[in-house]
Amino acid sequence: MQQYTTMLEDTIWCSDKSIDSKSDTVWKYGTWGRNLNNILPSIKCPNASDKYSVNSITGNGRLVYPIGLLTGDKVTLAGHGNKGYTTLGYLCNNENFWLLSPNFSNTYYSDVLRVSTEGNLLGACVREVYGVRPSISLINSTIVKEGNGSFSNPYKLIEENT
Repeated sequence: MQQYTTMLEDTIWCSDKSIDSKSDTVWKYGTWGRNLNNILPSIKCPNASDKYSVNSITGNGRLVYPIGLLTGDKVTLAGHGNKGYTTLGYLCNNENFWLLSPNFSNTYYSDVLRVSTEGNLLGACVREVYGVRPSISLINSTIVKEGNGSFSNPYKLIEENT
């Protein structure tokens, strides 16, 4: 993957830890309120410390490579939210996978959002074992030469001017 780093955009990957609601024992995070309680996804990142990036000027500079995970908001925008989700979209691959968005926490455990095997947006305790699907943003001069993005036929990228 390091050979492709020059073709990747340093994107903000938002792990929105803003609080939607809290009681004495449970904190529900912003993504929960927007996507599980209501259907109001947002691409805004309210807290500067939640903006994961390589560059410390545009984000928090905590990433070594410009690779992140999708958020609950982006999954909802892709049609895989909590209500009215589709099983036909590109994120539905019969596998559970983690997202970057926290769901809730209490005094006993933390819950993070995931996409289920059916493509539904759900929470799961962090002790569960699921996969990840890394996400990248390509710079404008990057072209997908071949491949379909699968494990057996990965994308082959080239820069436009080569």
